[in-house]
Amino acid sequence: FRGNFSGLYNNFKTTGTITTNLGGVYTDLTMQFPDGKEPSYKGVLNTSRFNLGKFIRNDNFGNIEFNGKVAGSSFTLQKMKTSLDGTVKQLEFNKYNYTNITTIGTFEKKAFYGQLKINDPNVDFIGSVQLDFTEQQPRFNLFADILKSNYRELNLSKDNLKVTGTLDVNFTGSNIDNFLGQAKLLNAVVQNNDAEIRF
Repeated sequence: FRGNFSGLYNNFKTTGTITTNLGGVYTDLTMQFPDGKEPSYKGVLNTSRFNLGKFIRNDNFGNIEFNGKVAGSSFTLQKMKTSLDGTVKQLEFNKYNYTNITTIGTFEKKAFYGQLKINDPNVDFIGSVQLDFTEQQPRFNLFADILKSNYRELNLSKDNLKVTGTLDVNFTGSNIDNFLGQAKLLNAVVQNNDAEIRF
């Protein structure tokens, strides 16, 4: 850790950079460690090449670069509850590097729920999202407008599948091939290789 520390041992403000084997973290946080309770924190958090997958013990994820505000409690994954309001410059998921993500939401016990906007070269997406990674297969619950998507480039399908429209889905699985659940598409255009369906 390199930075500044002011306050008491159980109630303090810290500004600085933490370098770990998971990656780099810049903090400007107020932290409290009350007796017999989980620690709490609030402030600004920036990550650099931080390995989210190792942190949450999920191989579907890789590195993340996040810049924004956080407020939450606990550093133990099973007890952690953290609200996020910021920008994800990049996030590796399913061996694809997503870019330009804006989010307001809550991360709790390997699950995330909130609002998400993605302006990536292979997906343009805005909507409400619930992601649950507590089980072996991730669970997705989405209601969103998809202005552009290329599922093959995103490593979600082997076919050249492209979808636009309003999406309402609730399913488990890490890709199209092991998808299990329900999906509704409204005002949609689905392209698969040379075929196109509109509905």
